[in-house]
Amino acid sequence: MTALEGFTRETAKRYLQSIVFVDDEIYSTGTGQPVEITVNLPPMKSPFTQREPETASGGNAIPPAPPPYHPRQLVDSFAKEGMACALYQPQEGFPSGVGSLLFGLCERADVIILDWDLFRLDGENILPLIENFVAESQNTVPHHVRLCVIYTTKPDLRRVANTIYERLNNRGLNADTVGPNWSTITAGAMHITVLGKPNVPGRTPDSLALEVREEDLAGRVIEEFARMHSGILPTYALHGLASIRKNAKRILDKFSSQMDGPFLFHRALVLSSEDAFDQLPELLAEELLAVLLDEQVPLKDSAATAVEIANDFALKGLTWPQITGKTPEQKLEIARRFLGGGARAIANDYLIGKKNPPAPPAGFHAAMGCDTTHAEDRLATLFNLRTRYLSDAPPSLGFGTIVRWQPEGAGTPFEFSVCLMPACDGIRLAENHAITFPFWRLKNIDKGANGQGIVVETKEKTFERLRASGKPRDMLWLDEFVPGPFLMVTATKNGDSFEGQKGNIEWVAQLKPAHAQRIAHEVGQAFS
Repeated sequence: MTALEGFTRETAKRYLQSIVFVDDEIYSTGTGQPVEITVNLPPMKSPFTQREPETASGGNAIPPAPPPYHPRQLVDSFAKEGMACALYQPQEGFPSGVGSLLFGLCERADVIILDWDLFRLDGENILPLIENFVAESQNTVPHHVRLCVIYTTKPDLRRVANTIYERLNNRGLNADTVGPNWSTITAGAMHITVLGKPNVPGRTPDSLALEVREEDLAGRVIEEFARMHSGILPTYALHGLASIRKNAKRILDKFSSQMDGPFLFHRALVLSSEDAFDQLPELLAEELLAVLLDEQVPLKDSAATAVEIANDFALKGLTWPQITGKTPEQKLEIARRFLGGGARAIANDYLIGKKNPPAPPAGFHAAMGCDTTHAEDRLATLFNLRTRYLSDAPPSLGFGTIVRWQPEGAGTPFEFSVCLMPACDGIRLAENHAITFPFWRLKNIDKGANGQGIVVETKEKTFERLRASGKPRDMLWLDEFVPGPFLMVTATKNGDSFEGQKGNIEWVAQLKPAHAQRIAHEVGQAFS
């Protein structure tokens, strides 16, 4: 196991908290009591062993009944990992719609484990539940990543996976298999993995490889969840979320109700200039940041991970013309060392005796495949822009808002600008009274503008590289907008545009405060 794989698995283990297991054999028939593992069970033998097939009076074979389910081993496997596993046995004919009891139980769980053959219907009552979860993840709540494990005694696991895959795609839910293994399907924010209960006769070698004993199921679930988030940035994001979960009580204690009175008094004192409720998001964000900083990965571990990942990059077609006397393979090895450790890692090959060495080759991004993924642009937007998580709420116009409009009319090129209205002047405005907002035109870096810039993604899924520069007489422009009931200028309900005197001004993105302030500083220099 590599350093990154170990870190990812440990992070997934810290993050996972709630697991729901759905089976129709949890409670014994008649008594309604949970089935227990008895001392008479043979040691190391799985309770999921198939029964011998029975024969009906007419001589026809009766399909074997599912083995009795003993939940203790499974629950104990998760308990050993510090996770809570809830067991649920639905009634026959259970509904699986969005408002159903089963759907509500599973909706907030990190992991859902489902028996494929509930009430011997061969997945017919499970497929609608999976379909509803995938549809919700794509259309309603696409930000809750959920792992669904199908844990079954069916001999042909490939058939089970193909049935799920075809059902989702036939419903237009765009399912894909993940990696070379057909057993894992992804659709929206939902990952579905098919695993087999052990000791089932008639399985092919590829299905046998997916068998997991109930006492080992928790470890396999952790591995599957870790595989969903492999990579430096996904793992670090999951590590941060796990750290916040772990410190939730301490964070809540910082916002004690004992401070409600002083807070209201503070709000009353500052209400003429601002509302103290507007300060709460930043207060909470600072506490979350403190947790993330305290829980940072040690530098030596992150450095080792960077080197490890860099050594695996193919870097197709990369050349380094400035380096002479080296074979292409040696240049590629030097490039990987630079990627993993920076200039110091290649000092003996390239930088000795050079105070201002040449820049690395411009082909790094292309060699990583960014020509098709635009990963470098996406990383830039992560640094530049504030993510808009609630897309249903209309955006507001204020300091650092990037907009675009067509000054020469529909069908002509867009012009990008950034709003320079000071933050305190863009809120608590008089309703239905026009307010003037200042804007600064942004130049396109690819068309000749120099210097540090910003990257934005348009609704057409293209990326624009922009830079604030130029003279005020050329770049500054004004427009008037009428505030709405929220005492701010917000976009129209049916779109992301602001209705100004010059026409509809389209919202594009919101800069993070530090980058907005940087642009304001550059504009201030232009005025001076």
